[in-house]
Amino acid sequence: MNFGTLKIKSSYAINPFFWYSVIWFAVLILYNLNYSTLYEPLDTGLLIFLALTIFFALIIGTIFQFYLKKLKFVSIKYKTKYCSTFLITLLFVIEFIYCGYIPLFNPGNYHDFGIPTLHVFNITYAIYVYVYLNVLYFTFKEKKHLLQILLLVFLFLLIYSRGLLVFLLFMSLLLFIATHKVHLKIIIISLLLVIFSLFVFGCMGNIRSGSDWNDSSYILNIAKINQKNFPLPSQFSWAYIYLISPLGNLNHEVLHATADNSLYGLFSQIIFDFISKRIFDYKLITISSIQPLLTVKTCYSPMFLSFGYMGMIIAFISMILFFTIVFIFCHKNGVSLVIILLVISSLFALTFFDNMFAYSGYSFSVVYAVIASIFCKINIPKIYFLKRW
Repeated sequence: MNFGTLKIKSSYAINPFFWYSVIWFAVLILYNLNYSTLYEPLDTGLLIFLALTIFFALIIGTIFQFYLKKLKFVSIKYKTKYCSTFLITLLFVIEFIYCGYIPLFNPGNYHDFGIPTLHVFNITYAIYVYVYLNVLYFTFKEKKHLLQILLLVFLFLLIYSRGLLVFLLFMSLLLFIATHKVHLKIIIISLLLVIFSLFVFGCMGNIRSGSDWNDSSYILNIAKINQKNFPLPSQFSWAYIYLISPLGNLNHEVLHATADNSLYGLFSQIIFDFISKRIFDYKLITISSIQPLLTVKTCYSPMFLSFGYMGMIIAFISMILFFTIVFIFCHKNGVSLVIILLVISSLFALTFFDNMFAYSGYSFSVVYAVIASIFCKINIPKIYFLKRW
């Protein structure tokens, strides 16, 4: 049995409400830079709604930060086991054999990859194990944890999911910041990591679209970005359009669509999708996106189409309730608490892109943390819980 202590030095880095405010504020700024001529000016009502959610998230985040400031040390114990990593690797290999290809080397078919049901379990469990291994690595600094982390990143690279890779690396970045005192060196390192990740994201996008890694003509064309006016290397145009297109599509629906006032549509967006698909025989009434290849519409679009602005308000409240419920289950178990803070901070940060709380491929990993927390309460003495204050 190994014992250690994870030291939290910058707790605001794992405050979900701060990340909601920061990311949405940045998206609003980028949208109004107008490097792309694809989208319409932002609707005033939508701007007011988003500004209010940013404001309320800041208030809630500030209150929650008083709690997080007391989170200084997390006591951890673990036994050296490789069962989870081995299981995940084995399941990926089975999926490669079942599908007959590896998406990284056959990008055109990556959407259809995976064994139904098994793929969702493997992805969500792999995310949970990845975050858990990150917690162990930042606690013990042992190479065996780092090697397993790199193996999982490699497996996600093989299935060619840029979204999941960004999700994983963002959580690692949050934990890196949280376990270090913020000073100039940490800020520079974090910015360099973000810049490098966005550049690689763009290169992968070019390759996936059938071009060379340095040929961004495909995305520049569909996003209507004039490269002469774009101040960064063209690879970053992928990140820019991925950041603003969801808001542009939501804005288009606010301007031109009418809510159908459907309770089915409302409830289908506040529970895991693998459940809602089996309960609700419902298809959202929507309108065509401005650009058919850029279809994501933020976490608020389905709720707006279901119940207008009231639906969007319910979406914002439901995210807060989701966090509150999970927090109640995990707040006394240090490891589970850190894991859910990392995962939910990332989910809040990605609300600009899609409803990641309903999309079980991303959000269901918190369920493993809840289960682990309940299990630990039964089987682990309190001395190994988060130190009380």
